[in-house]
Amino acid sequence: MGYGKLEMARKKWMDAEGKFKRIVELEPDNLYARYCRAICLREFGIGKARFIQMMPGLNKLLEWNRAEKEFERIIAQDSSFEDVIYQYSLLESYREHFKKAIDMAHRQLRLHPQQISTSLGIFRHYRQLIKYHDNAGTERWLQKNKARDEARYFLAEKWRRENKLEAARQALLNLLQERKSMSPAPIYFSLALINRQLEKPFQAQQFYWRGVNAIQSKRDADFQFQYVKYILNEGEIDKYENLGQAQDFITFYKQIWLRRDPTPAA
Repeated sequence: MGYGKLEMARKKWMDAEGKFKRIVELEPDNLYARYCRAICLREFGIGKARFIQMMPGLNKLLEWNRAEKEFERIIAQDSSFEDVIYQYSLLESYREHFKKAIDMAHRQLRLHPQQISTSLGIFRHYRQLIKYHDNAGTERWLQKNKARDEARYFLAEKWRRENKLEAARQALLNLLQERKSMSPAPIYFSLALINRQLEKPFQAQQFYWRGVNAIQSKRDADFQFQYVKYILNEGEIDKYENLGQAQDFITFYKQIWLRRDPTPAA
């Protein structure tokens, strides 16, 4: 098992997969070996032509199909094992099935609400959805799922990116008052961006500081990081990647504010 994990750390996916496959052949009920093998197959499959992976007639023996079978077998046996449903959702995002990936990530969070990997990843799924999927269909789907705070948030983000600034602003202000479980930090950061786009620097700064002070987790901090990383130097990026506690992230953003304007328009 240890050698397989070492190869995974080196991103030598097929070497690692071979080691986990041998363990599975000897111990068919070893869920951790199956879990690692599925991840290896999924990651190695990225290197194959995507159109081949996604064609039903050609993918029967290809890596993504084999990864899917491993994920399904683990879930059938123990759906609460590790973050297996989220790892499966990553496979669906690679297939560009972003709505399915989002639904799976929400299912994972219902099982393990504090799971960091899923808390970070679900935002990436939503971001991919509003960036790559068709406009009208995406908006209808987000409206249909507005019982989820994240769906409401990313509908507003979609409008912001489309320059529907007043609609986005009002949707975010409503979400601040009505949210069920979502942290307010990303909402404040989006409101800061909207006010900057509206050329209201004072209001933008106010919302930025509310966002910084509302950081509760790495997910909150990472949301802002996606916008500021382009203006950070290598030392600042290295420092950020080694932070762990909410207060550390708050201090980091306060320090970079002293050096530059940290809310460039997105």
